[in-house]
Amino acid sequence: AGGGRPEFVTKPHATDAGWLSDAGTACVVCGPSERGEAHTARESVSLDVLGRCYRIYRDVAERFPPEGALDAT
Repeated sequence: AGGGRPEFVTKPHATDAGWLSDAGTACVVCGPSERGEAHTARESVSLDVLGRCYRIYRDVAERFPPEGALDAT
């Protein structure tokens, strides 16, 4: 979604991705933040970054709807 090659990184905050990855599940952690500011006292996010995350979430939801979601229509 970002147009580049995925990069494996380690961050100083926690998600379930570490445990899920250890269990054999491929994980992607995605959320709006400015580089280096996530979970800091000066955390902020620009409208451009927020819009990019919105598009990523929307595209994922449209491409991979939950099982049975399309049957409800």
